[in-house]
Amino acid sequence: MVALKMPRHGNGRCQNGYPMAPCDYLASATSMDTTFAAVIIPLSPMIEVGVDRTSAAVQILSATGVRALPLIPPLAVGVVGDNVSVALWGGAASQLAGALRAAEPTFALPRPHISGIRAKDSGDMQRGYILEANGNATAAIAEATASGLEYVMLLGWSVPDGHYDVRRSVFPGGDADLKAMVDKLHSAGLKAGMHFLSAHVSKTDEYVTPSPDPDLARDAAATLAAPITATSTFIPLKHPPAASPWVTTTWVGSAASGTPPGATEYSFDTRLAVLGSELFTYTSINASGLVGCERGALGTIAAAHSAGVQVGHLAQMYGELLARPNSRLFTAIASRLADIYNACGFDAVYFDGSEGTAALGSEQIPISMFEQLFFSKLTRGILVEGSSIVPYTWFLNARANTGDYAFLDPKAYMDVIKSAQIQVHRRNSMNPELGWWGFDSGGEGYGATLPDEMEYSAAAAVGYSVSPQVEKGGADNGRKFEGFGRMLPWSRLVTQVNVSAGLRARLRDPQLDFELRLDDGSEGRQTRNSRTLDTGSADGNSNSNLVHTVPNGQYWITPVKYHGNEGAAYIVNAAIPATTAFNMTTTFPSVKRWGCRVRCLPSLASPGDLRNIVAFNASTKPPLSTASSAALSIQTRYTTDLQSFPTDAESSATTRLGMTVKATLDTPDTIATNEWTRVSVLFSTPLDLSDSAAADATSQRSLGAWINSDGCGATLNVQLTAGVGYAGTSREWYTDLTWVGWQYIRFDQAETSRRLFNYSWPYNQEKSQRGWSRKAVDALNLFVSNVTTSQCEVSLRLIEVFYQAPVAVAGGSLSVSTIDPPLKIPYLAPGQYIECVDMATPETCRVFTANGVVVTPPTQHAPAFNSRQHRGAGSMFVSSIRDRVTVSVDLDSVVGSASPTPNRPRVAVILTEASTERIGPFELGP
Repeated sequence: MVALKMPRHGNGRCQNGYPMAPCDYLASATSMDTTFAAVIIPLSPMIEVGVDRTSAAVQILSATGVRALPLIPPLAVGVVGDNVSVALWGGAASQLAGALRAAEPTFALPRPHISGIRAKDSGDMQRGYILEANGNATAAIAEATASGLEYVMLLGWSVPDGHYDVRRSVFPGGDADLKAMVDKLHSAGLKAGMHFLSAHVSKTDEYVTPSPDPDLARDAAATLAAPITATSTFIPLKHPPAASPWVTTTWVGSAASGTPPGATEYSFDTRLAVLGSELFTYTSINASGLVGCERGALGTIAAAHSAGVQVGHLAQMYGELLARPNSRLFTAIASRLADIYNACGFDAVYFDGSEGTAALGSEQIPISMFEQLFFSKLTRGILVEGSSIVPYTWFLNARANTGDYAFLDPKAYMDVIKSAQIQVHRRNSMNPELGWWGFDSGGEGYGATLPDEMEYSAAAAVGYSVSPQVEKGGADNGRKFEGFGRMLPWSRLVTQVNVSAGLRARLRDPQLDFELRLDDGSEGRQTRNSRTLDTGSADGNSNSNLVHTVPNGQYWITPVKYHGNEGAAYIVNAAIPATTAFNMTTTFPSVKRWGCRVRCLPSLASPGDLRNIVAFNASTKPPLSTASSAALSIQTRYTTDLQSFPTDAESSATTRLGMTVKATLDTPDTIATNEWTRVSVLFSTPLDLSDSAAADATSQRSLGAWINSDGCGATLNVQLTAGVGYAGTSREWYTDLTWVGWQYIRFDQAETSRRLFNYSWPYNQEKSQRGWSRKAVDALNLFVSNVTTSQCEVSLRLIEVFYQAPVAVAGGSLSVSTIDPPLKIPYLAPGQYIECVDMATPETCRVFTANGVVVTPPTQHAPAFNSRQHRGAGSMFVSSIRDRVTVSVDLDSVVGSASPTPNRPRVAVILTEASTERIGPFELGP
């Protein structure tokens, strides 16, 4: 082992402590004054190098020659004849990137190229890609061209993983059809990439069934203690199986200490073993063997076995098996992928799941070996990306991804998570890219992606000098091509204009959106093709035959402030007068135009309604589990001391029992703004919160709770988790404990925006920005954070999820004091919204369905049942008083014999304020 000590610089945490963030992946360290840097460079895949920052005083850079990976049998690496050398460099921190560049030819390290240029230095680092999963070249070309993205990364081109056969349902002619699609992309001036999982083997692959390949990796083994028949359901073993991995029923990753129930990162069943040429599963273990065995699993054949035969536990990651490194199977998989790359003429690859090879006993060596093996067989240039980078693969990868996309409020996710990840990559001398940014049609608990969200990503890509990437979805999103059109001029701006550092810094402002428009304010020309594009089954959207171009002309950037967003809108409930008026402060000294988005939400039942779903009732005394961070202690108890409970509240809380949480600072002088306590309740039967949400599955659920606060000012986070595993998600509702006594608190919308990231929770906040499996809510977690006093005490009596019903908005009007006449709001069916670029110009207003399909003409859209419409009030008045804007809202109800109950309309209101400032001009062209 080689080690180097340096004075410590920084806290060594990953991305401000967010658990989803990447850590440093170069074995490098910087001195306290940031002027000196050192790095240990592995000269072969057989070396593990790293940085130990556990000491408060020093950083330790180390290199270890690993002799064997803990597989069955142990895998020898770094043996005599292997290159187990490292290089050590130290010097001015500003010269680190140059030193790494110089090390490549000096030590014959991998140096991928694009058209003869070192890939990391190529202009392609600024060229983005779109993920395409349908094999439709025409649709892919239209989408890439419309957005200005120059690569198309093919997703799902093969099935299954292992043999990586070309998916015949997409490419009937196999390899030849795949090559034909790549050729079409090249003919359109685009480049093609291939996405795949690294060294993974699907359980349906021929390497697994009907006879498992002997080179499938095994991470544990035992010996059969007695003969068994082909029907035996108990497998006797000579020695009790070890707790790990035999006892592990699921694998959970990125689970920080104190992770609440239901907030796991990944989950899959690992109870799969091999016995000769037979696979079997089991339900549990005991001191004598494996219990509840299903013999002949995955299509293998059950057989009798003699005592003394080895029983192997198969290594897994993400529900797939793995090839043993340095084996015939390992080489075959890498060779197959390289052969496809070469034969089809691909230009890029994405090694997804590359971190999964850590299940093979090392976080660095297996993936380094696999990527190097693949690279050694290439006959053409390549742009390499992957989901994980380690010190050796740093030399193979040209760019680094900044994670999956957020389904909810991707703008906040960009500003908090992706921006920090970009800085991590730059600290590691790696080119960042913005991927992935999703374009979705909406789903359970989240809405369809909006064009302004796509433009936000494109402007941010320019601001951070990175390439944008789009994880395509949204086949049913009626505004998909509108969103692509918003991206296009920004793509042209990067390639046609020398963007100044000052402008890039301005575009990184997390408080503002930026619009890039022609001098006349239009977004660019949208014309119909002379022939209709054949998008086949890949995209049924009627807008898919739009050709987006950037006309020659002067373009200007306009700063825009969104007052509210899809994760934190102004919620107006006609049943609650207090919500119908609110104030906000203008951002710009001079406003060019006001815009709006008003979305029809489901109506809510009243507190205590029998149709509401009770998530917590103290009277039942559900079992509690607790945890806390280092600086806080937690005490919980059930109490009947509720003398201050309002007597008129008995209808919604029928018992006099509460659950009290007391958070105490262990160090009284500490201000625990980043500390937390947690109380959890596991539901024996998961709650189904989807019953009344079917009318608008994209909407958020609303809660009500009886809470007794001591006025400590801390933040209470009510979290519901739904499912475990990669799809496991949560929703959170926040309130600040600023009052004293009992109050019924309404949580109209879940926190899915920037406030999520104001606290250091012991779980991945990203899970609160994804879809939500509301049919299987398995846990309630109550967090107290932001404790600024010596102690904080809060009691809860009842938490209920409001029943909701689809209710339309009959109409109304929206007025700004400087605009006359008021803008009329048409009838809005449940889930529909009206959006106006400029409320003074009705022609800029359109009504959309929840997934972005235009409703035409909106004023003629009638209710679905016989009714009478209450007109008259129905107005929103926005009047400017100096820098304050006062907003008041009245909503018209639709009632009748078929009207649902509750029937009072509810809307989410977002106002957009465009500045008179213009940045530019910029001369752009097609």
